[in-house]
Amino acid sequence: MVVAGGADRCGGEHMFVILFRMVAAAIPERTSRLGAAVDALVDESIEGFASAALGEDLVDVRRAIDRLEAEFLRRLHRFHS
Repeated sequence: MVVAGGADRCGGEHMFVILFRMVAAAIPERTSRLGAAVDALVDESIEGFASAALGEDLVDVRRAIDRLEAEFLRRLHRFHS
């Protein structure tokens, strides 16, 4: 992703990579890493993003949210079984 001024940013894509790597981790560590990934995303300044870059970032963030929702439902199903 590119912000105004040409700087390369990866926002949502970076979060996706972090979430993907968490699959192999233990649950407590995974929860901590998930929180860190969300904190990094929240702390990221989006003021300099070009509109097109922000649009791409929104798609990446939505994909990550959808994956988390699916994982929540998978765990909820296991919890209730």
